[in-house]
Amino acid sequence: MARPPDEQDGIRLIRSAIDRGINFMDNFWDYHNGGSEIRMGKALQGGYRDKVFLMTKIDGRTKAEATKQINESLKRLKSDRIDLLQVSGICI
Repeated sequence: MARPPDEQDGIRLIRSAIDRGINFMDNFWDYHNGGSEIRMGKALQGGYRDKVFLMTKIDGRTKAEATKQINESLKRLKSDRIDLLQVSGICI
């Protein structure tokens, strides 16, 4: 989402996918230093948020870190909810 040099191209790409039936949107705050979530958030405006199942990931290891990352993702995604949250990079 954050790779097309023109932000509008990235937004059009996401909306075109949704218009064609793709409804699972995966993201991570770490993709392009938050840029992917920012573009996704812009693309999901205008009613598109209600058409998708939105997921993102965090890697915070404490309650404070996780809470901060979730709140920052919600802000970048311009959403009041995340449908699926995954914790990334846990090694056992």
